[in-house]
Amino acid sequence: MLRSVPRSGQRALAAMDAAKARDANQVYDTLTCETGEFAMADTNNVFISWSGPRSKQAAEALREWLGNVLQNARPWMSATDIEKGSRGLDEIARALEAMKVGIICLTPENLTAEWLHFEAGALSKTPDAKSRVCTYLLAGLESANLKPPLSLFQATKANKSETRDLIRTINKHLDVAPLPESTLNATFEKWWPDLEEKLNALRAPSSAPHLVAAPTKWSPKF
Repeated sequence: MLRSVPRSGQRALAAMDAAKARDANQVYDTLTCETGEFAMADTNNVFISWSGPRSKQAAEALREWLGNVLQNARPWMSATDIEKGSRGLDEIARALEAMKVGIICLTPENLTAEWLHFEAGALSKTPDAKSRVCTYLLAGLESANLKPPLSLFQATKANKSETRDLIRTINKHLDVAPLPESTLNATFEKWWPDLEEKLNALRAPSSAPHLVAAPTKWSPKF
């Protein structure tokens, strides 16, 4: 036979449920040991483009790392976010439409990859005027090594100072309240060594091309 719960017990259960609901909407900041509520992005908003094994390895590292540094960032890359059996081009097209920031992972061996150029062009044509596209220069690449269309985007070297600037850009252009600068800097300092270690571990292919500077007399026509 079931026994009824006393009123005092009902109040205790209700309080526990309320506490669980409250805690579900909070985050624990391991840097400040404080909790606080914030709005999370509900769709993917950072598109990571890659081509080739070394570029893919860097993109995967970025995808995982961004979620630790910026909780509001929802990175998307084709290697992990296309469901099996779905039409890949359609999935990519839908992902591109919702993006606020695009990161193109460049290595010496993928500068002429047609698929990379396709995704870069699609990112540059997103309807949101606030969206940003950046190239992420890996394995010793310099801006002088890039040719159009890749040279038309803001370039970021894969070092600590320029990656910090990239994170600031992402923080400002997501459709959620940005993290305070002090919090962003502290979080970046905590997690940068993880990304640096993975980027330093990138292995050059046996047939890596020799880097040459692009012609400097070219000027874009709009």
